[in-house]
Amino acid sequence: KAQLAIDFIRTRMMQGGRLYATWKAGVAKHQAYLDDYAYCLRALVTLLQAEWRDQDIAFAIELADTAIELFSADNGGFYFTAHDHEQLIHRAMPTVDEAVASGNSVLGAALTDLGHLLANLRYLEAASGILRWAAPFAGRYPAGHCSLLTLAARHIEDQQQIVLHGPVDPEWLAACRQGFKPNRRVFAISH
Repeated sequence: KAQLAIDFIRTRMMQGGRLYATWKAGVAKHQAYLDDYAYCLRALVTLLQAEWRDQDIAFAIELADTAIELFSADNGGFYFTAHDHEQLIHRAMPTVDEAVASGNSVLGAALTDLGHLLANLRYLEAASGILRWAAPFAGRYPAGHCSLLTLAARHIEDQQQIVLHGPVDPEWLAACRQGFKPNRRVFAISH
């Protein structure tokens, strides 16, 4: 079901290299915001751990590159609206977790995972930039920045990444995934 959802988003909600936020009566409308890119990218990285598909990694790279291009600020954070969005009185750069985690923290986590997986320094530097920029906000109000603090912990703690490449033995895969290890990512690339 997750793959079907991602396939729908990739084939119907992406137009002209941009992600769109709504779908009605066969039409995608309203260019997506930072949170849309961040959560979709995070879902893709998680889905790749469940089952690798080449179209999913390609889509993840496209989303990551587009998010950096459209939303990044010079100070290391990311705006909620794209650079070509209509002119607003104030362009928000959310850091506080509300009903859901902030787009900056979710994007930072996704870029961290994708950066480690692909050995892509641009993604890792973008995630580090979010942390540098948001550190003062999290320091003043830690309870409202739990997702950013979790991201910071992931940057200072040892990360474990396991990539199985080739025909995947279910016993090996089960052994690699065994136990609760929040800093471990397991990817099985079966071609």
